[in-house]
Amino acid sequence: MSRPATPVLLFDEGQASSLDALAASVGIFGAGRFELLYASDLDSLRQMASELASAHAEALVVVDADGNPEPKDLLANAADMGFPLVVLSDGRDDAIHDHALSVGAAAYLLSELPARALVDSLEALSIS
Repeated sequence: MSRPATPVLLFDEGQASSLDALAASVGIFGAGRFELLYASDLDSLRQMASELASAHAEALVVVDADGNPEPKDLLANAADMGFPLVVLSDGRDDAIHDHALSVGAAAYLLSELPARALVDSLEALSIS
């Protein structure tokens, strides 16, 4: 019996190309293990997280804070959604890594990881 697809909530304001790469990676290597759900603003993300929590679903929240003018606030808000937070980053700004640590993110993943490694990391987080 296969596990149901894990919802992955992506905060995508339309600029984070690493989220596009992640979506492509999930499409190619995810084999139906994930359902990608996109939010273009924090209110939408919060609403989706609330609906999933009400349904007692397991989910992950994925954000890329590299292009965000207020990355610390973004990560703090995303961490409060009630699901494990995955922070994608190109690794060029050490402050993003520090912010991810400070909000207790479940993972800090470099967006330049091989596609299969990104998907495997998401799967490991969704199982734990």
